[in-house]
Amino acid sequence: MPEKNLLTACAQIAREKDKDRFLVALTAPASAQEYLFALIAFNHEIAKTRDSVSETMLGQIRLQWWREAIAECYEGKPRRHEVVQPMHEAISTCKLSRPLLEGLIDAREKDLSDSEPADIDALILYARNTGGILNELFAEALGCSEEVSKRAARQIGTAWALVGTMRALPFTLRQKQILIPTDLLEKYGVDRQDLLELRNPDTLKPAVREICQEATGLIRQVRKERSKIESKALPALHLASFAESYLGQLEKAGYDTYSPLLAQPSSLRNLKLIVRHLLRRF
Repeated sequence: MPEKNLLTACAQIAREKDKDRFLVALTAPASAQEYLFALIAFNHEIAKTRDSVSETMLGQIRLQWWREAIAECYEGKPRRHEVVQPMHEAISTCKLSRPLLEGLIDAREKDLSDSEPADIDALILYARNTGGILNELFAEALGCSEEVSKRAARQIGTAWALVGTMRALPFTLRQKQILIPTDLLEKYGVDRQDLLELRNPDTLKPAVREICQEATGLIRQVRKERSKIESKALPALHLASFAESYLGQLEKAGYDTYSPLLAQPSSLRNLKLIVRHLLRRF
């Protein structure tokens, strides 16, 4: 007799497509976990748009479908879809911010363009509008109401997105998408053609290091305010633990994003998450 899968559709998507956030969601109270899984699954659906379509217009149509689906959730008329219906439940129960959800979709429309961010501030804004907003929605789903808690979640999510963008550089460059800011390319003399032809120039490493330092700075800022943050926000802040683990890997690899060191699993990463959660730290 086959073993019955006890995970919901959104939980399965989260586990298969975004394992780190899935593990973070498991540290949340059981009553909130399904809302977090729904957000992770929703984020996956819109984040994969660029890789799912062959033309920009098709990507825009796909994102418009999600805009309309989310709007209908707020109207109490969710579409029959394995992610939309759980999102409707999360929206109605947790009173999730509509501007945040719509902003998350808008940010993914920028993925359809091959243009690189102009400067480090533009890259941070992109990270904030993707990973930062998603983590702020996590905080809302966890019941956080104070701005300091939401801001902390947003900053940790932004740091997480910056780290993820650096780790994913080999993949995004294969897709002809350059996510290193123009000012850093010029500052360190990085040849765009080298990037697009996957030559992995040494000049790329200091640019990656500078972006990683921005992520580290965001995490440190949040830790300075830990005494002001609601305790219920903790699961959303646990991404800091994973981000620091990956930052350590990048530093060990000399900020070479093509290094095989980055593909090595860390046996301590999940253990650190458990220990920090038990100690009520992030």
